[in-house]
Amino acid sequence: MRNEKTLKEIRKVVEQEFNINLNAKTRKQEYVYARAVYYKLCKVITQAPLSDIGKTLNKNHATVLHGIRIFDTFLIQKLFYKTELSIYKKILDVYTEDKENNPTTLIEKAKAEKLKLSREKQEVIKIYQDINNKYLNLKKKHNHMLKFFSKYEPNAYDKYAEI
Repeated sequence: MRNEKTLKEIRKVVEQEFNINLNAKTRKQEYVYARAVYYKLCKVITQAPLSDIGKTLNKNHATVLHGIRIFDTFLIQKLFYKTELSIYKKILDVYTEDKENNPTTLIEKAKAEKLKLSREKQEVIKIYQDINNKYLNLKKKHNHMLKFFSKYEPNAYDKYAEI
């Protein structure tokens, strides 16, 4: 099963990033948070059923659901969970980049194209904002110079029309 292989890969990467064993029988905070990241990654990347995700750590679907809800609190209080969120984003980027470069289904191809267009849109918006800022700065300088010239040259506003 493809999902099973991916679930094992994700587990291995999460364990390496957090430097812990996800299967450890403990409720220490760092283990709970690492498992929450693992559950969320598995759900987002593989869309596997919660019961399948839970089986990889000998947990049931309710435990996985609870872990995903714990992860969702990370998103609400980002400042407190920077480490967990950065690891999540780092791993997610690797898997989404893979799918973007090698889409296998029509849906994955559409998602990859949407992601590509979204990135291009952000680049265009940034370029527009930069150009607009430069324009506003030049306009300000022009108007300032116009006011300066109007002191010394009659009809400066008529000659050099204010923008």
